[in-house]
Amino acid sequence: MFELQPSYFSHYKVTHIVSWLLALMLMLSLL
Repeated sequence: MFELQPSYFSHYKVTHIVSWLLALMLMLSLL
């Protein structure tokens, strides 16, 4: 486990998860 800039890493993970969920919801709405 790396301890370098944990706040930046967690923020990046949250942003990635949110963007993935938005893309999934968009694809479901287009079906």
